[in-house]
Amino acid sequence: MNNVLQTNTDNLNRFSFKTCHRIFLLVLAAVLLPSLPTRAVTFTVTPAAVSNTYTGVITLNVAGVTNGEQVIVQRYLDANSNSVVDAAEPLIDAFRISDGGVSTIGGVTNINVPFDSNSATDAITTTLSFALPIESTVAQSIFRLVSPTGNFAATSATFNVTNAALAQSLSGSVYANSTPLPNAIVVALLLPSQNFVGAAVTDNTGHYFLKVPPGTYVLLPTLLNYFTDQSMLPVVTLTNGMAATNNLFLTNGTVTISGRVYDAANSNTLGGVFLQLQSGNLFAISFTDTNGNYSAAVTPDNWDLKVEGNRLVRRAYMEPGGQQVNTSTGSVANVDFALRKANALFYGRIADASNAPLANIDFFAGDNFNQFKADGFSDANGNYAVAVLSTNNPWNCQPSSDNPALNGYIVTSGISTNISAGQAVLLNFTVQPATAQISGHLQDNLGNPVSGIGVGAYATIGGSSYNTAQVDTDGAGNYSFAAAAGVWNVYANCCGNNGLDSQNLYDPLMHTVNIPPTNVVLNITVYTIGVPFLSQPSKFSSTQFGFNLSGASGSNYTIQASTNLSSTNWFTVSVVSNLPGNLFFIQDNEATNKQRFYRALLGP
Repeated sequence: MNNVLQTNTDNLNRFSFKTCHRIFLLVLAAVLLPSLPTRAVTFTVTPAAVSNTYTGVITLNVAGVTNGEQVIVQRYLDANSNSVVDAAEPLIDAFRISDGGVSTIGGVTNINVPFDSNSATDAITTTLSFALPIESTVAQSIFRLVSPTGNFAATSATFNVTNAALAQSLSGSVYANSTPLPNAIVVALLLPSQNFVGAAVTDNTGHYFLKVPPGTYVLLPTLLNYFTDQSMLPVVTLTNGMAATNNLFLTNGTVTISGRVYDAANSNTLGGVFLQLQSGNLFAISFTDTNGNYSAAVTPDNWDLKVEGNRLVRRAYMEPGGQQVNTSTGSVANVDFALRKANALFYGRIADASNAPLANIDFFAGDNFNQFKADGFSDANGNYAVAVLSTNNPWNCQPSSDNPALNGYIVTSGISTNISAGQAVLLNFTVQPATAQISGHLQDNLGNPVSGIGVGAYATIGGSSYNTAQVDTDGAGNYSFAAAAGVWNVYANCCGNNGLDSQNLYDPLMHTVNIPPTNVVLNITVYTIGVPFLSQPSKFSSTQFGFNLSGASGSNYTIQASTNLSSTNWFTVSVVSNLPGNLFFIQDNEATNKQRFYRALLGP
């Protein structure tokens, strides 16, 4: 009897425990369910497919959000086209947008930052420019809509870029160690400007196929954790109807450079940021993930890292200065970039003389000391904006030289001005067709061709200042750009990524050409920094003669004169110690001879 009673009690106890456990789960579910995302939010991308020569916009529509709700839009490269975001596929863009949200500075809308154009309080409509590099890569990508507060389940939409119906094509395979590489990106850069024209992703056999207009291209293969040797890249000239086949090669990195990208003001990490790495001719890329982290596998060497500025325009961040990293002893971590948010704005319109707008024009702004850079783009109506950061240095803003659409035009000049926080500066641009060409050859004082240096010109025409495109010299030092009737000052870029200083060179002279004639040929000789150069001679009186000395700042120079070039009797006119700047005026107060020759010597 006791055994039976004990058994029944045990059963009762087990039953009571199960019952209580179920009741607890029901109560817990009742508490938790209201916090789970239950709203049906829809997300569409229109058009869902375009060609790689599309010049319109991409429209994103979100429905079902609450009034003022913020969402995150992410875009992944769906390299294998399986409509799923796989671990190795890069996040190539990310930004936040709110229902009813508009980004303004000084009362002017920054049209580069996606804003809600839908007046409904439960919907968001925004458009994205297709002009940014990488946008037109022939591949499938995935737009993903995420709630930063978990208000709804993430939803996605695919977007396809296909080859346009062009008669010319580039094709081949990408290899690493003789093995075909799927999911690599092959970029076509137009020469001599090296402007981005198009790109394509290799299929599962490592094959790429890209249609582009006629022109001369260099083909650049890229893939995360691989690098390429740019000295080995093929140069292809496509004529009408031509199909060119070239195989390309990548090398797997053995050491890594890693870090994170974040907002300098609040330390919030930034996903979808594009980084470029270069060591001499070696080149690699990386993207930050959703947590702002990046990693690039490279070879042991000295590497220069930079954040690509035109991919930051949708979030209005400045392009920071680059960093140098030495991986010769192994992997390097914590190479971080803190990005500054814009607080001022250049804006306006670009149009031709008949007021017809120019769309998808890339604009560039930089402070005069190259601390910060920024980009922007014009919309279908020619309106543009470039968000910048108020600093103690003046800023300049103008259409970028990386604009194939401006080939064959000259453009009014930008300005250099200080800009305050919260200020919006109006600056309009006018273009006119070019009617002539300026071309020539750039060489150093030893006769060697100088390649990769930007060359351009400026002139005053009809009371307005105009600039030509700035083009880079090719491998033989040659350059060519469009111009129009006028007196043009031609220059070789002094500073920056494509400047003479990057090759320890300088140009001491101003170069002036007059058009007409229709075309002008101007050859330019530049000098190694430190090599002195005398220029701009002027006679002031019967005894006074002056000229400029160019050289390396901080160096010592001796200026000598002679009355006969065949004579060995050179005498000292002046000694310049610790040359201030790169230019110094020399005056000879005893120039009484009928002829007098001068030379500059480095030292003592």
